[in-house]
Amino acid sequence: MLRPSFRPVTLSVLIVASALGADRASAARSLKLTADQVVRSALAHNLELAQRKLAPALSTAAERAARAVYDPALTLSSELQRSPGVVSSQRAGLSPTATTELGGGLGLRKTFSTTGTTVEARLDSGALLDAGRGGLDPAYQSGLSLSVRQPLLQGASKEANEAAETSARQARQAAERELSYQTQGVAADALEAFWQLHAAQSKLAVQRVATQSAASLLSVTDSLIAAGKLAASERSAALYAVQVQRRAEAAAKAAMASARDTLARLIGVVGPRSLETPEIVPVVTPQTAMPPQSLDELQRAALSSRGDYLALVEQVAQRRVELSAAQHALLPRLDLVGGVTMSGISGRSTDPSAPSDRPGYWSSFAPDGVGFSAGIVFELPLGNSAAKSKRELAELAVRRAQATVEAAAQALSLQLKLAWRAAQLAREQLALSADALAASEKKLAAELALFRSGKTSAHQLSVVQAETIAERLSREQALADFNIALVELRATAGSLLDEQDNA
Repeated sequence: MLRPSFRPVTLSVLIVASALGADRASAARSLKLTADQVVRSALAHNLELAQRKLAPALSTAAERAARAVYDPALTLSSELQRSPGVVSSQRAGLSPTATTELGGGLGLRKTFSTTGTTVEARLDSGALLDAGRGGLDPAYQSGLSLSVRQPLLQGASKEANEAAETSARQARQAAERELSYQTQGVAADALEAFWQLHAAQSKLAVQRVATQSAASLLSVTDSLIAAGKLAASERSAALYAVQVQRRAEAAAKAAMASARDTLARLIGVVGPRSLETPEIVPVVTPQTAMPPQSLDELQRAALSSRGDYLALVEQVAQRRVELSAAQHALLPRLDLVGGVTMSGISGRSTDPSAPSDRPGYWSSFAPDGVGFSAGIVFELPLGNSAAKSKRELAELAVRRAQATVEAAAQALSLQLKLAWRAAQLAREQLALSADALAASEKKLAAELALFRSGKTSAHQLSVVQAETIAERLSREQALADFNIALVELRATAGSLLDEQDNA
């Protein structure tokens, strides 16, 4: 059974009220924080965590880039072509006639990831450039076309077509899970610093009481010397005890300031370049009992919630998607292709009988002038070595990812067991420190009674008093160590933030 850290047994305990009361004015200007507030502040303002949140792996840019392959594509083309006409003229028995043609086209192409179907629509037009007439020929040729390509084997699988996007999404999700684990680590660091500050402030309070007690001992020693109950040489031992406690109090003040500086920067209550630190007062009731969950329950919770482990599991799924895509690439290409075209010649009429204010146009486009095409394309690289090599590498990546998950599970289980044992040891040390403190305070009370009656020396009393102070300091540190061990245990189990939210 744990006992209170202080008992009203000695004169030094009466000084605690005055030592703490002197700080009430400064405490009113202090920043009082609970453990939950410390965690929330760290998650919102910790600079290291803010940097990790900007990791490129957390962006959806890779997914958008993979999906962009299936976005519609608009094409514009323009060309100027000159043909000498030698072959065609000689076949017709005519003199060669060179021609210059100016043409252009507009197209829209879309590939659907669900079936791999590619559809393209185009509008092309061209006209002869007649230098003798001073410009383009009034007649121009235009064509509308619609073509379709449908894979039957390679390229027809929705999973394979979207493998790059799926892999990118799984990589982002793995990075998010890893970030959640890193976030929990930041919360654990903040809570550990919080408990270290709590311990430092408690130990400083103990040390102040120790200094006051040593000063009281010096005063009582002077009184007993004046009454003739002690030799004058006893004053040296009492004075030395005061000096020792003052040095220890100065060290305790420095330790508390360092703990406060560390916590303030972990939770972001000061600027990055600030050298000032506000007073921080932890408001918390220390825990003194082990968590209700068993070690097996904590292990199951860790394997289902720890972000770093789940990130590795996500990577296995990612490698399997890549393997599926690599296996699909082994298939030959067998595509159905087809198209519909309609073309004709149009132009401005040069009939002199046409009204000058209404120029006429003519066209050879007709519904029965529609053409079509259909066919099948088969393609298989000889040996298909590239696809086979990629498949082999993908299989190795899957096996490696699975092995990594197993190794991580083993490491996690070991970490959890060590953290559990450390928490149990800290709990045992806490109970033992309470017993030791109770025994030392009884010893101090007895020694103080002997000293007042002149039956022991100031040196002997200061030694016993120093032992009691050491036990009080040990008790405060043991209390902090146990709560830090609980933080580490919950962080290892992946439940620190969940339990903090429910606290």
